[in-house]
Amino acid sequence: MKDRKKLIIAIVAVLIIIVLVGGATFAYWTWVTNTAQQTNVSFVVNQSDLEGEMYATLEGNGTTTATNLKPATCNGSNAIVKTITIKYLNKTVQAATVSATLSVTAFTARSASYLPSSPNLGYLKYALTTSSSCTSNVQKSGSFSGLTFSSAVTPTNLPLTLFTQTFTASANMSAEGTQTYYLYIWLDSSYEHTNTGSVNSDPMQGLSFTTQWSGTIAQNS
Repeated sequence: MKDRKKLIIAIVAVLIIIVLVGGATFAYWTWVTNTAQQTNVSFVVNQSDLEGEMYATLEGNGTTTATNLKPATCNGSNAIVKTITIKYLNKTVQAATVSATLSVTAFTARSASYLPSSPNLGYLKYALTTSSSCTSNVQKSGSFSGLTFSSAVTPTNLPLTLFTQTFTASANMSAEGTQTYYLYIWLDSSYEHTNTGSVNSDPMQGLSFTTQWSGTIAQNS
């Protein structure tokens, strides 16, 4: 009899819990990795109920492809110049973070017999500025020397990140914000051909590569 009473009490307790919790939805996401796989997980705002309330766009985006660059200065006629404008808006009551990343997503050497070395790739330079000048308001500058090749014409470490920028989109923005970058890519004028024959046999000729922007906007936790 006592066991029966205990069973009834247990059933009633479970029913009470179900009634109290009914109608509520709980969800959680646990991410566990080893050190080599660690990654940042963020909740990127793309819910339909926030459409028009929060967004970020990359205008002028797309790929920047170059082939057969000639030695130049960063403001010379043989340099590549690409403009990117980030536009963003956050009308929600919570601040958000806008993140933009510039990467080399594709790179091909002209031949497996003429793979560019890291010192040679050090002459393939870039500068990212916030003014229409390659030498003022420089946010990041460097070279493509970080690319590594084995025996194939494609580097083994693509995509290669050149630049990552994050900034805050404050809460309750009344107008769209903008941030503009200018990307310059050039083969430095001090580069000297390493071959003694035709220029076409030089490892820095016949290169083909692509740079690509990507980005997100996410509410701060």
